[in-house]
Amino acid sequence: MKLNMLERIMAISAISEYKEGNFITFKTISSLRNKLFVTEEEQKEFELRIEDGRYLWNNKGQESIEIELTEGEINLIKEQLKKINDSDRLTEQHYSLYEKVVGE
Repeated sequence: MKLNMLERIMAISAISEYKEGNFITFKTISSLRNKLFVTEEEQKEFELRIEDGRYLWNNKGQESIEIELTEGEINLIKEQLKKINDSDRLTEQHYSLYEKVVGE
């Protein structure tokens, strides 16, 4: 799945809402976080920084990169995005990720 920096951050944020589940759920979350987290190389390349509690990056961070996700990992993101949407907590920052993962 091709994801840009904002979509990766929003996916990490969404799966962070899991507070309980089973062993497989949390093993999948761990794998997913490892795939989505920004590497040191990316931090430098995207000039990633935090200002006033917000993540900021250069234009390169807007480009999508291919991240290989399993069906189970995609389903975890999808499930949480649906819960966020159903509770009217979806924000504009979620929009492109929601569209890619959940659809219309």
